Amino acid sequence: MTVVLFDIDGTLIDSQGAGGAALSMGLTEVFGISPPRLVALHGRTDLGVFSELLTLNGIEDSQENFSRLQAAYFAKLPEELARRGGRVLPGVIDMLARLRHIPGCHVGLLTGNMPISARIKLDHFGLWDWFEFGIFGDTVIHRPELSGQVRSVVNNHSGHEVPSQCII
Repeated sequence: MTVVLFDIDGTLIDSQGAGGAALSMGLTEVFGISPPRLVALHGRTDLGVFSELLTLNGIEDSQENFSRLQAAYFAKLPEELARRGGRVLPGVIDMLARLRHIPGCHVGLLTGNMPISARIKLDHFGLWDWFEFGIFGDTVIHRPELSGQVRSVVNNHSGHEVPSQCII
């Protein structure tokens, strides 16, 4: 069995900053902060980013506020993806097609995006259906902790023990 895991932003797609713009608009729309203070997004989980954004902008980092920001982000993200264009990065479709034809190869996501934002982004570019499963950034604040979930998610998906190495 072979397991190949992909990140989304900068690996599969270039969304031209749609995620950051949607977050900024969400903070303004829901909490009236204009302009909001922003944080670095690259290499982080959405859970960590949202938590830091709330705190940095003087908003209580509560489940209620997180949910409000999340709802606004999910509503704004499709609009921003459509407005900004973006693209599937070169070679991605060909690579995914080749992997699909390798017996015993399981292709999934290992991303800092939440499941809904991952789906919104990948659906926009026609890529969602290429992936069998995912490990998403809605369960841990620090991205390196996502790797700890690989074994259980792949085992549950495939019904087999994870090989000692995965391709990420």
